[in-house]
Amino acid sequence: MGLCMGKLNPKSKPKWTKKLHEISYDGVILHRFGRPAPVAELILDAFHEQNWVCRIDDPLRPIPGRKESERLRRQIEALNLRLNKPLIRFFMDGTGTGICWKPVKD
Repeated sequence: MGLCMGKLNPKSKPKWTKKLHEISYDGVILHRFGRPAPVAELILDAFHEQNWVCRIDDPLRPIPGRKESERLRRQIEALNLRLNKPLIRFFMDGTGTGICWKPVKD
């Protein structure tokens, strides 16, 4: 069982507006992508499509010869660094195959 399989039930969920390339939480814009970020946007698309459940499976396509869990970890770190306001955090689920999110304070 991974780290985020518990009873996460935040009062609010993030909002990903693909057309604006913008992620927000509780009405606060966390980041607006000024240039293409296909991997970060793929992760955000996956959360959006699943109504911001606490955990999603890794949406990244495998690259031959690359350790997928390490690649996923780096992408999550990069996504967190892009957030101008640290109201939410993304993290790995403990299995190396999933991504979780949680509010920093709820």
